[in-house]
Amino acid sequence: MAKLSEWELWAIASKFDADFGDEAAIHAAFKADAMLERNDREGYQAWLAIIDLIQRLDRDTPAAVH
Repeated sequence: MAKLSEWELWAIASKFDADFGDEAAIHAAFKADAMLERNDREGYQAWLAIIDLIQRLDRDTPAAVH
């Protein structure tokens, strides 16, 4: 996996958050595991960063008011 820019990491995190909602970090963790299985340390680190960004997005998103 090529080195990704901060913008690209945020874009992936946002896409996963939009696509998978509360399960976005879990889906990203599967991607991280796949990178680790392929011995792709750079890819693994990128997915860990994406997981962190997904969690930051979730923290920064206000809860819905009913």
